[in-house]
Amino acid sequence: MTTEAHSDSPLEDTCEHIFAQHRHLRELTELLTGAQGLSDLLLRLQEFRSAIVVHFAAEEAPDGFFQIVGSRAARHLEAIQRFEAEHYSLLDDVDRLAARARECLTGPVAGILQHAGELARRLQVHEARENDMLINALYEDLGEED
Repeated sequence: MTTEAHSDSPLEDTCEHIFAQHRHLRELTELLTGAQGLSDLLLRLQEFRSAIVVHFAAEEAPDGFFQIVGSRAARHLEAIQRFEAEHYSLLDDVDRLAARARECLTGPVAGILQHAGELARRLQVHEARENDMLINALYEDLGEED
């Protein structure tokens, strides 16, 4: 049985929660780098995007990380504005990456897979015709001389 340690300070609890969220996001980023193909990447991007949307909203909320830091240390206000702008940039990049992966899956990758299927069917037809010729030569022409 595990118990979560809570401090007497709501600020410390908030900070610990933020650190926990950042650890979780780091784990999700490691999953992104380990994706085994575009379909896998898209699934991982979807999970990652969902997590960062919630996380960014919490940081930007009136009682969130940015407000806490800004109200206690005004010297960080410029950095907070940069972080907030970077949130939107990161979300845009995730969306662009996902769009490119989907384009590949429906475009070039889909075309390559379709071509592979056509090639396999052509080879199957070719081999079947050779089998027919071999059967014809062995069983129908057996014993006949030219």
